[in-house]
Amino acid sequence: MYKVSSDEFAIPMELTENVMEMQLIPKEEILEDLSKVREEVAVTMKWIHIGTIEVVIKETFKEGIDSGIHLSIMDRRINNLRDGCLGTMIGNLYAGKLTFDIHPRIAYNLADQDFSRVLTLHQDFKRKDLMKEGNRPYSITYRIAYALSNTHHFDLFLRKEYIEIPRIFKEFAKVMTPDPIRIPRIGGVDIVIKDHPVLQRTLSTRTEFSSRMSVSEDRITSYGGKKRS
Repeated sequence: MYKVSSDEFAIPMELTENVMEMQLIPKEEILEDLSKVREEVAVTMKWIHIGTIEVVIKETFKEGIDSGIHLSIMDRRINNLRDGCLGTMIGNLYAGKLTFDIHPRIAYNLADQDFSRVLTLHQDFKRKDLMKEGNRPYSITYRIAYALSNTHHFDLFLRKEYIEIPRIFKEFAKVMTPDPIRIPRIGGVDIVIKDHPVLQRTLSTRTEFSSRMSVSEDRITSYGGKKRS
Protein backbone atom coordinates (compact mmCIF):
# COMPACT_ATOMS: atom_id res chain seq x y z
CA MET A 1 0.00 0.00 0.00
CA TYR A 2 1.90 3.04 -1.31
CA LYS A 3 1.11 6.53 -0.02
CA VAL A 4 2.38 10.11 -0.17
CA SER A 5 1.86 12.31 2.88
CA SER A 6 2.15 16.08 2.49
CA ASP A 7 1.47 19.27 4.41
CA GLU A 8 2.40 22.94 4.47
CA PHE A 9 3.11 25.34 7.33
CA ALA A 10 3.51 29.13 7.18
CA ILE A 11 6.01 29.86 9.95
CA PRO A 12 5.41 33.04 12.04
CA MET A 13 8.42 35.04 13.24
CA GLU A 14 7.66 34.34 16.89
CA LEU A 15 8.30 30.64 16.23
CA THR A 16 11.66 31.26 14.55
CA GLU A 17 13.09 32.46 17.90
CA ASN A 18 13.56 28.85 18.94
CA VAL A 19 14.30 25.52 17.35
CA MET A 20 11.02 24.00 16.17
CA GLU A 21 10.05 20.35 16.01
CA MET A 22 7.40 19.42 13.45
CA GLN A 23 5.74 16.00 13.41
CA LEU A 24 5.72 14.74 9.83
CA ILE A 25 3.43 11.68 9.81
CA PRO A 26 0.75 11.72 12.53
CA LYS A 27 -0.58 8.31 13.52
CA GLU A 28 -4.12 9.55 12.87
CA GLU A 29 -3.26 9.89 9.19
CA ILE A 30 -2.09 6.27 9.02
CA LEU A 31 -5.22 5.04 10.78
CA GLU A 32 -7.37 7.03 8.35
CA ASP A 33 -5.59 5.36 5.43
CA LEU A 34 -6.18 1.93 6.94
CA SER A 35 -9.86 2.68 7.51
CA LYS A 36 -10.30 2.88 3.72
CA VAL A 37 -9.24 -0.72 3.07
CA ARG A 38 -10.93 -4.00 3.94
CA GLU A 39 -10.76 -4.76 7.66
CA GLU A 40 -9.14 -8.16 7.12
CA VAL A 41 -6.34 -6.40 5.23
CA ALA A 42 -6.04 -3.40 7.55
CA VAL A 43 -5.42 -5.54 10.64
CA THR A 44 -2.37 -7.10 8.99
CA MET A 45 -0.69 -3.78 8.19
CA LYS A 46 1.85 -3.42 11.01
CA TRP A 47 4.79 -1.72 9.32
CA ILE A 48 5.50 1.59 7.61
CA HIS A 49 8.45 1.82 5.21
CA ILE A 50 9.80 5.31 4.55
CA GLY A 51 11.23 6.10 1.11
CA THR A 52 11.83 9.68 0.02
CA ILE A 53 11.32 12.73 2.26
CA GLU A 54 11.30 16.06 0.42
CA VAL A 55 11.07 19.45 2.13
CA VAL A 56 10.68 22.80 0.36
CA ILE A 57 11.23 26.18 2.06
CA LYS A 58 9.93 29.23 0.21
CA GLU A 59 10.53 32.80 1.35
CA THR A 60 7.85 35.52 1.43
CA PHE A 61 10.36 38.34 0.89
CA LYS A 62 12.49 39.51 -2.04
CA GLU A 63 15.59 37.65 -3.16
CA GLY A 64 18.96 38.95 -2.04
CA ILE A 65 18.30 39.12 1.71
CA ASP A 66 20.79 37.14 3.79
CA SER A 67 18.60 34.65 5.66
CA GLY A 68 20.33 31.48 6.77
CA ILE A 69 18.34 28.46 7.87
CA HIS A 70 19.25 25.02 9.20
CA LEU A 71 16.97 21.99 8.85
CA SER A 72 17.34 18.50 10.26
CA ILE A 73 15.12 15.44 9.93
CA MET A 74 15.31 13.38 13.10
CA ASP A 75 14.18 10.01 14.39
CA ARG A 76 13.30 11.05 17.93
CA ARG A 77 12.84 7.46 19.10
CA ILE A 78 16.63 7.36 19.25
CA ASN A 79 17.95 8.59 22.60
CA ASN A 80 21.24 9.90 21.21
CA LEU A 81 20.38 12.88 19.01
CA ARG A 82 23.39 12.45 16.77
CA ASP A 83 22.43 8.86 16.08
CA GLY A 84 18.85 9.95 15.45
CA CYS A 85 19.76 12.49 12.76
CA LEU A 86 18.61 11.23 9.34
CA GLY A 87 19.83 14.25 7.39
CA THR A 88 20.72 17.93 7.75
CA MET A 89 20.58 20.90 5.38
CA ILE A 90 22.41 24.19 5.86
CA GLY A 91 21.14 26.77 3.41
CA ASN A 92 20.18 30.38 2.80
CA LEU A 93 16.98 31.86 1.39
CA TYR A 94 19.07 34.59 -0.26
CA ALA A 95 18.55 32.91 -3.66
CA GLY A 96 14.93 31.91 -3.16
CA LYS A 97 13.43 28.45 -2.66
CA LEU A 98 15.38 25.67 -0.95
CA THR A 99 14.76 21.96 -1.27
CA PHE A 100 15.94 19.28 1.12
CA ASP A 101 15.42 15.63 0.29
CA ILE A 102 16.73 12.41 1.80
CA HIS A 103 16.08 8.70 1.36
CA PRO A 104 16.36 7.16 4.85
CA ARG A 105 14.95 3.73 3.87
CA ILE A 106 13.83 2.88 7.39
CA ALA A 107 10.84 0.88 8.59
CA TYR A 108 9.09 1.02 11.94
CA ASN A 109 6.19 -0.68 13.65
CA LEU A 110 2.84 1.03 14.07
CA ALA A 111 2.74 -0.17 17.68
CA ASP A 112 5.86 1.80 18.65
CA GLN A 113 5.21 3.92 21.73
CA ASP A 114 6.94 6.93 20.18
CA PHE A 115 5.36 6.47 16.75
CA SER A 116 4.55 10.17 16.39
CA ARG A 117 8.22 11.08 16.98
CA VAL A 118 9.77 8.74 14.43
CA LEU A 119 9.96 11.50 11.82
CA THR A 120 10.30 15.08 13.01
CA LEU A 121 11.59 18.15 11.19
CA HIS A 122 13.71 20.58 13.21
CA GLN A 123 14.32 24.06 11.82
CA ASP A 124 16.39 27.00 13.03
CA PHE A 125 16.02 30.34 11.17
CA LYS A 126 18.99 32.64 11.74
CA ARG A 127 17.44 36.04 10.95
CA LYS A 128 15.53 36.64 14.18
CA ASP A 129 15.41 40.36 13.38
CA LEU A 130 14.03 40.05 9.86
CA MET A 131 10.37 40.84 10.61
CA LYS A 132 8.11 41.72 13.50
CA GLU A 133 6.09 39.05 15.28
CA GLY A 134 2.88 38.09 13.52
CA ASN A 135 4.50 38.09 10.07
CA ARG A 136 5.49 34.89 8.29
CA PRO A 137 8.89 35.01 6.57
CA TYR A 138 8.65 31.61 4.87
CA SER A 139 6.62 28.46 4.47
CA ILE A 140 7.69 24.84 4.84
CA THR A 141 6.11 22.24 2.56
CA TYR A 142 6.96 18.56 2.79
CA ARG A 143 6.10 15.30 1.09
CA ILE A 144 6.90 11.79 2.27
CA ALA A 145 6.64 8.67 0.10
CA TYR A 146 5.97 5.59 2.21
CA ALA A 147 4.40 2.15 2.08
CA LEU A 148 2.29 0.23 4.57
CA SER A 149 3.05 -3.48 4.77
CA ASN A 150 2.25 -6.60 6.75
CA THR A 151 5.94 -7.47 7.15
CA HIS A 152 9.21 -5.86 8.14
CA HIS A 153 10.90 -7.78 5.31
CA PHE A 154 9.10 -5.91 2.57
CA ASP A 155 10.71 -6.16 -0.90
CA LEU A 156 10.17 -2.45 -1.51
CA PHE A 157 13.88 -1.66 -1.50
CA LEU A 158 14.85 -4.72 -3.52
CA ARG A 159 13.01 -3.35 -6.54
CA LYS A 160 14.25 0.21 -6.10
CA GLU A 161 16.99 1.92 -4.17
CA TYR A 162 14.28 4.16 -2.73
CA ILE A 163 10.73 5.28 -3.40
CA GLU A 164 10.78 8.29 -5.68
CA ILE A 165 8.52 11.32 -5.80
CA PRO A 166 8.75 14.09 -8.41
CA ARG A 167 10.99 17.04 -7.56
CA ILE A 168 9.04 20.16 -6.62
CA PHE A 169 11.70 22.83 -7.15
CA LYS A 170 15.34 23.09 -8.15
CA GLU A 171 17.72 22.38 -5.28
CA PHE A 172 19.73 25.35 -3.96
CA ALA A 173 21.30 23.97 -0.79
CA LYS A 174 23.64 21.21 0.28
CA VAL A 175 22.37 18.23 2.24
CA MET A 176 24.32 15.91 4.48
CA THR A 177 23.15 12.48 5.56
CA PRO A 178 24.78 10.08 8.00
CA ASP A 179 26.74 7.03 6.97
CA PRO A 180 26.72 3.98 9.30
CA ILE A 181 29.56 5.44 11.38
CA ARG A 182 29.24 9.22 11.39
CA ILE A 183 27.68 12.20 9.70
CA PRO A 184 30.09 13.70 7.14
CA ARG A 185 31.29 17.29 7.26
CA ILE A 186 30.24 19.81 4.63
CA GLY A 187 32.29 22.96 4.32
CA GLY A 188 33.64 22.63 7.86
CA VAL A 189 30.27 23.56 9.36
CA ASP A 190 28.95 21.46 12.19
CA ILE A 191 25.96 21.38 14.52
CA VAL A 192 25.65 20.75 18.24
CA ILE A 193 22.36 19.51 19.64
CA LYS A 194 22.13 19.30 23.41
CA ASP A 195 25.91 19.09 23.86
CA HIS A 196 26.20 16.17 21.40
CA PRO A 197 28.11 17.30 18.29
CA VAL A 198 26.46 16.13 15.10
CA LEU A 199 29.77 16.84 13.39
CA GLN A 200 33.24 17.58 14.78
CA ARG A 201 33.05 21.35 15.17
CA THR A 202 30.36 23.67 16.44
CA LEU A 203 28.52 26.65 15.06
CA SER A 204 29.02 30.00 16.74
CA THR A 205 25.39 29.78 17.88
CA ARG A 206 24.60 26.54 19.64
CA THR A 207 21.23 24.87 19.38
CA GLU A 208 19.91 23.25 22.53
CA PHE A 209 16.66 21.53 23.39
CA SER A 210 15.14 22.91 26.57
CA SER A 211 12.15 24.76 27.98
CA ARG A 212 9.57 23.06 25.78
CA MET A 213 6.79 25.44 24.74
CA SER A 214 3.52 24.35 23.15
CA VAL A 215 2.30 26.44 20.21
CA SER A 216 -1.05 26.86 18.57
CA GLU A 217 -0.08 25.27 15.25
CA ASP A 218 -0.83 21.54 15.17
CA ARG A 219 2.15 19.20 15.31
CA ILE A 220 4.70 21.98 15.93
CA THR A 221 6.72 22.32 19.12
CA SER A 222 9.23 25.06 19.87
CA TYR A 223 12.31 24.60 22.03
CA GLY A 224 14.80 26.79 23.86
CA GLY A 225 15.44 30.50 24.03
CA LYS A 226 13.32 33.38 25.30
CA LYS A 227 10.55 35.16 23.51
CA ARG A 228 11.29 38.68 22.41
CA SER A 229 9.49 41.48 24.22
